[in-house]
Amino acid sequence: MVNLKTKPTLVTIKEFPNKQWHGWKTIHIGPDGKLYVPIGAPCNVCEEKLPFGAIHRMDFDGKNLETVATGIRNTVGYTWHPVTKELYFNEMGRDLMGDDVPPDEINVVKEKTPHFGFPYIHANNINDPKFFAKKPKDLKTTLPLWEIPAHSAPIGIAFFPANKYPKEFHNCFMVAEHGSWNRAKKSGYRVVKACLKEGKVISYEPFITGFKEGEKAFGRPVHFLFLEDGSFYLSEDEPGTILHIVLMPKL
Repeated sequence: MVNLKTKPTLVTIKEFPNKQWHGWKTIHIGPDGKLYVPIGAPCNVCEEKLPFGAIHRMDFDGKNLETVATGIRNTVGYTWHPVTKELYFNEMGRDLMGDDVPPDEINVVKEKTPHFGFPYIHANNINDPKFFAKKPKDLKTTLPLWEIPAHSAPIGIAFFPANKYPKEFHNCFMVAEHGSWNRAKKSGYRVVKACLKEGKVISYEPFITGFKEGEKAFGRPVHFLFLEDGSFYLSEDEPGTILHIVLMPKL
């Protein structure tokens, strides 16, 4: 249990790099009371040693640092299933393979330190043209839970709290598709509702749209914060606003 009332102290983690490419650290407290920190690959695609391309966790004093998952190009949004406590995270696929390849991903950590393929394999067994030949022969890789259209740039991900939403939202989560910057026709720029059954995604449907008209974007969804009354805040950084979303009951 973390006591947030204690006086904060400065903790320096010497193992963490300071490279700026995919270098932003999105920090969360996990259900295990640990501090989680992802570190993206410092490149579009490259072969780098840990701590790059992985999600790590540690105690609040910086001790007991360990790697949770590897083979990850870059993740900003991650969360935990409210029942199983499994870690779910979005992953942004590499660039410069075309408009539609490779897809972005939603992944789930179900075992100890899984490897999700980067930089050797992308999404559902798409071999990297440069790095697949360098893949270690004994490396076991984990397939994504779900594929998202390439360059949609999924950022925020959050499960609907079951105690504040009707049954059709239980075991469901939202994904904020921030939107593409390097595609002939824009993808993303929306919030999607995804639902699970027996650990598999059974639906992935638009939930909040209107952030673009044609090829002109008006907003880029980023992340969510649920409130006690069941409504939630949605941040988006095209004009830089925070939206208050209230779901209307069915008539």
